[in-house]
Amino acid sequence: MKSDVSFGKVLGESWDLLWGKIGLFASLGLLFSFLPGIIFAIWDRNRTSFLIDGVVPSIGDIFMEIKILAPWIFGLWIFSTFLAVCIIYTLNNGKKKNAVNFGAAMKGGWSFYGKALLLGLLLFVFLVPLYCLLIIPGIVFQIYWMFAVYVLVAENKSIMKSLKRSHEIVKGRWWKAFGYMLLFYVIVGITGAMFDGLFSFIGMVGVFLGVIVTTLISIFSLIFVNSFYLSLKRK
Repeated sequence: MKSDVSFGKVLGESWDLLWGKIGLFASLGLLFSFLPGIIFAIWDRNRTSFLIDGVVPSIGDIFMEIKILAPWIFGLWIFSTFLAVCIIYTLNNGKKKNAVNFGAAMKGGWSFYGKALLLGLLLFVFLVPLYCLLIIPGIVFQIYWMFAVYVLVAENKSIMKSLKRSHEIVKGRWWKAFGYMLLFYVIVGITGAMFDGLFSFIGMVGVFLGVIVTTLISIFSLIFVNSFYLSLKRK
């Protein structure tokens, strides 16, 4: 059995992968994260919210806010899922001499897109009740199934087999998986918050820059989890 791969090594490999294919990732991110994100950000900035700072919202106000935001959130999820499968396909296919280009990434991502959407809906149905009723089981199973979409694309398995395979990869290493992901999201969360704070002073320019940072963080997160998946899969 190979020795454990450190968090720093996984993070470093992910960083190298990001900048090694930055042109391709930036093109995909522009189409399927930045453009939808900036449209939503501009709309959200100019609408009247039912939630007012410093005022305790009523149930009706919360319901209306959810009703307004739900179609946007669903649309952003549709785009982000396609971005995810394109990037996962790119990371798990092609050699140095035959690298995946933009067209191949789009074609490869499209071939898994339908299954990825169904997987996402299934995870939503499974996890949301667990989080609403019993938070800890929701966290437990989210970690167990965190690699499902990576297995679906990289190993070309069915939805249920992807969930099972992800569980097998994490089994016996749940705390390691939880710790790595917690540390990673603390790092990117602090980084994102710092940029948001800086950009909040420059109006619409800040909105554009904020969406760019969000896009880069989203792409880097996909790369990190893929690298982590491969490091555990090899053992």
